[in-house]
Amino acid sequence: MPFPKGVKPPDDIQVSVGPLVYVVTPGYLRAMGTPLRGRDFTWDDHPNAPSVVIISHAYAQFLARYAHWPHNDPVGQLLANGDQDLRVIGVADDVHAETVEGEPGWQIYYPVTQASQSGAQLVVRTSLPPAQL
Repeated sequence: MPFPKGVKPPDDIQVSVGPLVYVVTPGYLRAMGTPLRGRDFTWDDHPNAPSVVIISHAYAQFLARYAHWPHNDPVGQLLANGDQDLRVIGVADDVHAETVEGEPGWQIYYPVTQASQSGAQLVVRTSLPPAQL
């Protein structure tokens, strides 16, 4: 689970499940109607560029309990995932990904241009009725 760089996760951390992982293209969050603070992925986030991620608000709040980020703001900060550094470029509003009941889980979004792809789904936002697509 990505954790703030330079911070050792406490031994007594009570986390049964890490964040849900999404591998997405630029514009995915906009298409889903998910507000974003910071910047979205771009096609310039290629494999040779610094690794970047977007995290959900709930995940950001969890990480802020352990990090010493200015103003508790993760945007621009580094997370460590093993030996890989990930720059947080945005914080997305929380979404209920698996159920609409209870609290939303944590999410972390990786750009498709920097992550391996194991499957794909198409998301389209349109004002047309579904039958016209």
